[in-house]
Amino acid sequence: MQTYEFSLTFSLAGVDDPKRVVQHLYHTTCHDALICIIDEEHIEVCFEREAPSLSLAQENAISDVVGCVSNANFINRKAI
Repeated sequence: MQTYEFSLTFSLAGVDDPKRVVQHLYHTTCHDALICIIDEEHIEVCFEREAPSLSLAQENAISDVVGCVSNANFINRKAI
């Protein structure tokens, strides 16, 4: 399988402490990612993820983040 590098941006509606969200993501589903706080309402998650295709890697990563943080809304993706 090939490894793909990409970043995803999410909004965090109603989150009081984005640092807790980052810690939770890292320790649950995104241990293969670098998670950055853009501002109090947005995070960017940069992945190196193995998958059969880039689109499948991105879709799985989006699902992981939204499944882990219920108030995370996907905004944008960018291949690196």
